[in-house]
Amino acid sequence: MEPPSIDPIRRNTIDIYGLIGKFELQEKPVRVRYFSAKASSWERSSGEFALLEELKPMRERVAPKELKDLSSLLQRDLSDARVAMELIPYLKGSSDIAFFPAILAILIPTGFITGQSSSYPSPQKVIRDNREITQYADNWTLTAYPAGSLYGPLGMLSIDPSRTDIVVLDGQHRANAFRFMSGVFGNDDTDIHSAFYQGLEGSTSFNAELPVTLVWFESDNGLIEPTLISRRLFVDVNNSARKVSKSRNILLNDKELPSLMTRFFYSGIAQKASFQANVFSLLHSAFDIDTDVAKRSGNIFTLTNPEIVEYVASWLLFDYGNYSGLGTYRVQREGARSGMIQFTREFCEPIFNGSHVEIDQDEKVVIKTTDKISDFVIEFNRKLFPILYNIFNEFNLFRQHYVACQKISEWRNTSASPTERDVWDSVFCGGEGLYYTLLYSKEEPVNNQMLSDLQSAVESIEARLVRERASLFPDCSQADVEQAFDSVRSKAFQVGLFMALEKFRSDNTIDNLLSACDEFLQRLNQLQPIDWIYILTKIKPALISGVDPKSWPAYQKLILRVIQSEGEFYNAGNFLISPDGKIFSEAVDERFHSWLTTEEKDIAEITRDDIPNQDLVISWAQSAKEYVGNLFNQANLTPIEIGVDYERLARKIVEQCIPSRN
Repeated sequence: MEPPSIDPIRRNTIDIYGLIGKFELQEKPVRVRYFSAKASSWERSSGEFALLEELKPMRERVAPKELKDLSSLLQRDLSDARVAMELIPYLKGSSDIAFFPAILAILIPTGFITGQSSSYPSPQKVIRDNREITQYADNWTLTAYPAGSLYGPLGMLSIDPSRTDIVVLDGQHRANAFRFMSGVFGNDDTDIHSAFYQGLEGSTSFNAELPVTLVWFESDNGLIEPTLISRRLFVDVNNSARKVSKSRNILLNDKELPSLMTRFFYSGIAQKASFQANVFSLLHSAFDIDTDVAKRSGNIFTLTNPEIVEYVASWLLFDYGNYSGLGTYRVQREGARSGMIQFTREFCEPIFNGSHVEIDQDEKVVIKTTDKISDFVIEFNRKLFPILYNIFNEFNLFRQHYVACQKISEWRNTSASPTERDVWDSVFCGGEGLYYTLLYSKEEPVNNQMLSDLQSAVESIEARLVRERASLFPDCSQADVEQAFDSVRSKAFQVGLFMALEKFRSDNTIDNLLSACDEFLQRLNQLQPIDWIYILTKIKPALISGVDPKSWPAYQKLILRVIQSEGEFYNAGNFLISPDGKIFSEAVDERFHSWLTTEEKDIAEITRDDIPNQDLVISWAQSAKEYVGNLFNQANLTPIEIGVDYERLARKIVEQCIPSRN
């Protein structure tokens, strides 16, 4: 078949000169082609200036609400604050010498990321006028010039920007600073991002050239998945660069199964709900969080984040959070090998099962061959996605959060100011990490009214959600409602919640998690949302302190306790390891130590003969029993009382407080 007509110097193309190269590894079906060139702020009619105009980040290529697959995530969390406050001043002369290293950008057919275009161009090569010309459909053309008897590294790349997106893969902050200084950044007064650049101007004397490396792909079999490859390239390139948050690394990790499951889950959310307010959606799941959860949580609309989801997926399928029985609060982190039994029990179909995964040298569970990823997606969506999504979407306490969020969405459409509408659309429903950029800029002294207005609007909308959510619980204080939701947003609670699901499944001998999920949700929702507020503000503080891994099984115990039917998990026989028993024990212990203080006795010196009279111990038992009963009664729960000998247990607890004498 004759190749298509080739004219490397076409109209309306970006024509640039540079060095041609390729990165090709043996036994790999895909090779990376690259072209080292420069973008320039000098001659505005040049191809180098046209290239500069097209060095755009992902947010200028794909609108957030078009995201249906987290494969197109790449690097969306562009910090305009960093560009405006650090890089632009640097280019303006805050340093005696200035230089930016090369920008890395990828060539992608327009619409390929969002699925509007399904084809990636294959090379068609001809020799014409002593030049080697390789055309990639109508998207771009590479011309190599002769050097002796061979074709040398010098060449020209012609890109049709109407058919090809140039997306900055590494160096988006540097690229935008350079574009701003050159006057081609594209922000105007109606763009929310323009707030960061108020009072800043480019320079008419800014004549600089920015190194740029453009990459694209070729395949022996003609099959290219550029989003997948570019994501891998992003991770490799950024391993030694500025630290990327755990959540971002999880969503970009294409090797480990828990990370893949997390991305599949978020892609499913995007397809199912996008940024809807009234159901669990991307609005509530912090996929764009730019910091580790240990440092800062997501905005108030978020309930979970990729760090938590990844751990939940790991725990459910690989026993990463295995613990040693109901009587302990100690988490034992198991290696991947010991957890494979659980995985193979859930994923056991011919299309995808344990034979398709392996343990790598780092003790991580990975898929043996990437061609099985699509099969894994199918099985994940069938087996695990409904479990994760239904728990987050149907748990009635979470549902109250979505009701409040929907009220904010309706307020945005009817009564919000233009600035508040922009903030709702771009900050909370934007998926660009803009919320965190605004937080970062707030930490810096800024004389910028537009930016201050945006920050105030963020605070106002968050405060409105707090009020709306509290209004759904008229018998509770706003502080109690916030305390309860702070608890359910924690990693400790959510891991404990799914621990409880697995324990519920195993104790009821239900074949698989999917079958157990519906009944588990019914049990959760037998309690009213207001009961959960009391549980999390009255019972939980008496049972759990802190959020370290030791508290995760404690949350599991609490959840099992409040959903149990007729003492199936906790009763008189195991009272002391139940939440009731733990709270009772600590209450008796507290009364005993208060008595020691009053009597001025040293715990290290007393013996069992020094234990106060039986009547006093009985009074402690009765007081502690009433305390526990009141806590559980407030949440409409029946305390464990039948068959429990509180007085005997109280004396046993006191005796255990006394040091043994050998």
